[in-house]
Amino acid sequence: MRIALVMFLLKYTFVRRFFPFPETMGHILNALGSGRSECVRAIFGADKVVSGTVKKNGKVIKITKPIDAMKNGIGYLPEDRKRDGIVGDLSVRENIILALQVLKGFFKPLSKAEANKFADEYIKLLEIKTASADTPIKSLSGGNQQKVILARWLLTHPERECCAFPAAEYFFQHGFA
Repeated sequence: MRIALVMFLLKYTFVRRFFPFPETMGHILNALGSGRSECVRAIFGADKVVSGTVKKNGKVIKITKPIDAMKNGIGYLPEDRKRDGIVGDLSVRENIILALQVLKGFFKPLSKAEANKFADEYIKLLEIKTASADTPIKSLSGGNQQKVILARWLLTHPERECCAFPAAEYFFQHGFA
């Protein structure tokens, strides 16, 4: 078991969490309880951290913005999918490939064939209920929107998914973690 001590001074809130990472845990770190959203957002670089450290495999890593977290194999499943997760006017396909495209860089766009292949694969794998990959994500149910966000991060092959919502248990129970 690997233990990471994460300590942050977030604006006016002090958050201190020990996260055990057993080898069999899979991809998802599910944070629950007081301060969970702030802690997870800080680990992902979405909130400004005044002080603290994040360790990966015993080494301190510097995360000041989400792209730093992504390059260190960390994905983020937000508690508020509408505010922090989906891009409502984009299609299911575009929402699925978004994080991978950010990692590749926008000057190296995925081909239409690659985007379709990835979207179709994760729509099938996660049983996302949608008329097609071209459907605007805002027309999907909340649960299916959350599955699209999960697909977005699984496509990047993260070492850890940081979750700030209780529904993460669903993903463990159904073998997606």
